[in-house]
Amino acid sequence: MGNLLELNAVSKFYGKGRKKISALEDINLAINSNHPEIFTIAGESGSGKSTLANIILGFDKPSTGNIAINGKSISGVVGKSFYRDVQAIFQDPFGVYNPFYRIEHIFNLVIRNFGLASQANMVRTMIEEALNVVGLEGEDVLRKYPHQLSGGQRQRLMMARAFMMKP
Repeated sequence: MGNLLELNAVSKFYGKGRKKISALEDINLAINSNHPEIFTIAGESGSGKSTLANIILGFDKPSTGNIAINGKSISGVVGKSFYRDVQAIFQDPFGVYNPFYRIEHIFNLVIRNFGLASQANMVRTMIEEALNVVGLEGEDVLRKYPHQLSGGQRQRLMMARAFMMKP
């Protein structure tokens, strides 16, 4: 089938001329669709791990090179259709959620913004299924605010949110 994710000679530079700083240089990576694997990108602080993730997620653009998902370049096409297929689970569960909204609001936003369900009973079923996959009970967490949950629970909520999209 090809590669699920492919980076070809991806570089990211900040600044210009003599003040140009390299965050990433000539990164090549391929994750095969037929043989997906789990791997780690490790490095010291400032080595470009977050820059690489931001470029793959379309939050930033590479200075040079190309990124393709399922054989299609993501250059200039990052939008709703892209995020239906690509979901991020961020390391810091504290900075992801708006503290003024209950957890249920997060799931309702995803369902509404991506048109995942139209009927109230379908919405509830989707949310319950996603929470069950990550070992959380709906009513236990849906009425709470993010600060009322542990870091592990917030991390699992990110996984449940991503699961709802079926990326």
